[in-house]
Amino acid sequence: TASFAPTASFAPTASFAPTTSAPTVSRPVPIRVGETVAAFLGAVGDVAEFVVEIDDASSPIDVVLSTCGSGVDTRMRLLEDGVERVASGDCYCCADAADGWRQASVAWTLDRTRRYVVAVEGDGAGSIRLTAQRGPLATTPSTAYATPDVAAFSSRGPTADNRIKPDVVAPGGSFTGTYIYSAAASSAPSTPTCSIAPARGTSMACPVVAGVVALLTEFFREGYYPTGVRGAHAPIVPMGAALKAVVIAGGQYLTAFEANRIVDTFPNYDQGHGMPVMDSIFNPQTSIFVDGDFDAMTSANSTDDIFNYTFEITQTAPDSDELRVVLCWHDPAALPSTIGKVLINDLDLVVSGPDGTATYPNFGHVAGDHVNTVERVIVTGLVPGGRYTATVSVATLVVGPQPFALVATGPFVKTHELYPDLVHSEPTSMPTPSPSSMPTPSPSSMPTPSP
Repeated sequence: TASFAPTASFAPTASFAPTTSAPTVSRPVPIRVGETVAAFLGAVGDVAEFVVEIDDASSPIDVVLSTCGSGVDTRMRLLEDGVERVASGDCYCCADAADGWRQASVAWTLDRTRRYVVAVEGDGAGSIRLTAQRGPLATTPSTAYATPDVAAFSSRGPTADNRIKPDVVAPGGSFTGTYIYSAAASSAPSTPTCSIAPARGTSMACPVVAGVVALLTEFFREGYYPTGVRGAHAPIVPMGAALKAVVIAGGQYLTAFEANRIVDTFPNYDQGHGMPVMDSIFNPQTSIFVDGDFDAMTSANSTDDIFNYTFEITQTAPDSDELRVVLCWHDPAALPSTIGKVLINDLDLVVSGPDGTATYPNFGHVAGDHVNTVERVIVTGLVPGGRYTATVSVATLVVGPQPFALVATGPFVKTHELYPDLVHSEPTSMPTPSPSSMPTPSPSSMPTPSP
């Protein structure tokens, strides 16, 4: 899961010493905006309640409520006039909490005409404290997306055989009041309402990517591809590998620390292929090509198969543009007892430029990637009018045929070679359409790596 950079003013303060003499759960403890109040939970299920006192003349005001626990994980709920409005979800050990405090936060707009109670429940005995910090809300666009980063508690790669994981990361909230909001029904049976509730972690990052994939599926099935006009083209039933390849093609590099903790390369084992940003590839300046129709799958049948795809860069392409090519396939399952590399069928991707320079995928391999089932090449410094050829070859084929998907995005021309179903107003100078499902191998068809 990807979250966002913590705001220092909301972080646990080491100088605030836990205390067991603070009020317990016997009655609500008042807390004013700008204050920190401590309490002690004696056992599992104990609840400490705090009444938020708003002494500001303005109404409403934005407040971030942060609860911390030492020796106890906590869950915070905010009740407005007795009705639960916001739940923080469980909080976990914060990477920056060297003093052992754990933190959870929630941002909310409070109305001074209403009564707000914060209920904090723990999973055992321990000290807690609550801080009411004046906003603005950490969920506003001006702060929430300032510095995208991977959450400190997010799972990291690689797999046991060094495959890149995660594939991508997505927004999942943070410890500082930044949450992903989702539809939720009221938990009070007597007052059923349709509302929203915040949460964070993988529970929110996964739905973000699932929503992206749902929209991509609609894009292909309702005839938007490739021009973006609904119903203008024959529908496509995309392979799962094709949808995955499109998501990875849109992955953007996160520069912050947690996203590059293990190794500072892209992709890496902290963020995989980055955070998918679909408008980076779905826009008027960018073409998208997909070979991954479930009803007309391209498959490798032998190690002699070679597939070539040529992309002609537009004459007006700016220097900052990139050509991204992604190869993805669903490999046959290895035996559970397999030790070491589990890859069964090994396909390779390389992109050669107008001058013959070869660019290899992922970590910049000089002879292909023989571990992963996702291979992405990013070519920068494109030559306007230049032709770039993506070549898919077969290094090992144990179980065939092996279907695969190839996706390319960038400022390239929609040629008849790539889009035979489009109506072209002018004859194209491109050669005979390719790839062929069964091309004839040739020693000269493979690009030669440059020194």
